[in-house]
Amino acid sequence: MKKIIWLLISVSLGLVFFQNCSPLNSSTSSMPVTEISNTDLSSTSPVGNLPSSSLIANNSSAYHPNEGPVVSGQQVVRVSDSNQLKLALSNVKAGDEITLEDGEYHLDTYFTKVGGSASKPIFVRSKNDKKAKIFLCSANGFFIDKPFWIFENLTVEGECPDTMNDHAFHIVGLADHTIIRSNHVINFLSHVKVNGQNLTGSDWSYLAPGNKDSYAWPDDVWIIKNTWRYTRPLAHSPRVPQNAINVDGGDRMWIYKNAFVDLVSANPSQSAASNIYLKMGTKDFVVEQNLVVCQKYLTDAAIGFGGDRRGISTGDSGVLSEAGYCEARPGRQFVSPVNNQVLGDCNNMNGFFKNNIVLNCNGSGGNTNSFVFGYDDSKYVHNTAIGGKNFYFDKPSYTSTTGQSIVGNSKRIDLFSNIFERQITFQGSDRPLNEKDSLYQGENGSSQIWTHAKAADFSFKDKTLLSQKVTKRSDTEFDFCGNKRSEQTEVGAIDYSSPELDSCLRSIKQWYDSL
Repeated sequence: MKKIIWLLISVSLGLVFFQNCSPLNSSTSSMPVTEISNTDLSSTSPVGNLPSSSLIANNSSAYHPNEGPVVSGQQVVRVSDSNQLKLALSNVKAGDEITLEDGEYHLDTYFTKVGGSASKPIFVRSKNDKKAKIFLCSANGFFIDKPFWIFENLTVEGECPDTMNDHAFHIVGLADHTIIRSNHVINFLSHVKVNGQNLTGSDWSYLAPGNKDSYAWPDDVWIIKNTWRYTRPLAHSPRVPQNAINVDGGDRMWIYKNAFVDLVSANPSQSAASNIYLKMGTKDFVVEQNLVVCQKYLTDAAIGFGGDRRGISTGDSGVLSEAGYCEARPGRQFVSPVNNQVLGDCNNMNGFFKNNIVLNCNGSGGNTNSFVFGYDDSKYVHNTAIGGKNFYFDKPSYTSTTGQSIVGNSKRIDLFSNIFERQITFQGSDRPLNEKDSLYQGENGSSQIWTHAKAADFSFKDKTLLSQKVTKRSDTEFDFCGNKRSEQTEVGAIDYSSPELDSCLRSIKQWYDSL
């Protein structure tokens, strides 16, 4: 019921906000400015939801999706040290723009006390890009369970022993329309964790089977234009997830134009899972134009061992055991063989992975791959995976130990117009795939086609080896660089027929070199 109320508010307030978004692009000079010292700022409890972006380009030649509000138009609250930041967060109110001066800040866990609104989102941002550096020492970092929070332009780093640096951002429950934008986030086991929350119980982090009406999952979470990295291998206990972005539910998540570098565990027996992990129960999500570099500085040779290095992963082979944590969806529920309780279907639904580049996901781990998928209902279009294993299809059909199959687990996987070095590896005999026009170039085939694709130099060495073209799809009109694809376009993430090709290739190489 609570989720329904929030959604109804979204229709009435959210649409008004985007129809009148010009104030968000105006100068901040007329906004009130507060220099935090010991000022007691009053707080309010706002309502309202920011509506989803249509993610449609606003001109015919390049992809410029709406990336959310730029300013709130309310009050700028300037801080210059850790105590001032803590005070500003403790007294925050809807519409505040907490702006950090250059320098270092140290925090433990911060629990959001209020939410923003459609017209008054709350910002936490660096005044100068990445020059404010927040050191976190806690399991949860920023624990976000209220809507309309925007974190941007920050450097955020875990400073405690590895096992204590679980998350920089833990997004749960009613934290709809959270935006994590243009940050540099370093050394967390799972930099971002998204999951449901029991709104009435004491278990604030994870769910337990029970009354689904009391649960909420954050919707419309946007993770855009960030850099996620390890500067050293991180140790963790066996049950702690290790994924840069780890998602367990919610609708309409958008993961756009992020860079991922060197995710690896500190021990070859500890599985370092995925850079992007849409684990379960997530619906209508888009993952696009991301650059995933599984090995750059922390190569197997540099750290002295190889482990599991997954690029992008979706679905999970243990969904039955975790069914109590999933959102019940009409037509997708199933009955638990243990207690006959109606539970949500943990399969992801209607996911879209397009125009991603995944590099160097190799290692000695059994599940090391560029892409790993299990129970899923997603399509992969115009992706490029180089310098590692490619697709691993994990247990496409599943029957519980009691003999009862979970309803609808062998879902459709569509693979269209991708470039992979190797063929798909299957665990099990089922192959519920719809495959068309993908290029499997053979191991190390990239070195014959491109100058140095493993280092993101996609200029041609032999253009004739990439002569395969396909008709442009209406759902993938643009390429990795955001250029509009030609009517007959190449497979993979880059449209080599684009008049902006030279600029595109330079930008990819420069992005990689800057990491």
